[in-house]
Amino acid sequence: MLTKRWPWLGKLISDEGFEISFGHKEVYYRDNRGKFGFAYEDGLLSATPHQVAGQTLLLSESDIHEIVERVVSGIKSEGLPVQVISR
Repeated sequence: MLTKRWPWLGKLISDEGFEISFGHKEVYYRDNRGKFGFAYEDGLLSATPHQVAGQTLLLSESDIHEIVERVVSGIKSEGLPVQVISR
């Protein structure tokens, strides 16, 4: 379940231990592995994350798939359109 921590900050907190936040043309995902950014513009979400914070980590395809699903869920919970663009 995703809940907003503060409505004006745009951060979604999950009871599963991750956060989703929105930036300019980007969506950020944070969990215990670090913080990852995804390009997001005009309803199109890139399925290729780039690491923003945390110890450098190479994500497996299954990790990326799981994170993308969570990000899509967060975007949809905000009532925004989203279509994933594969690599």
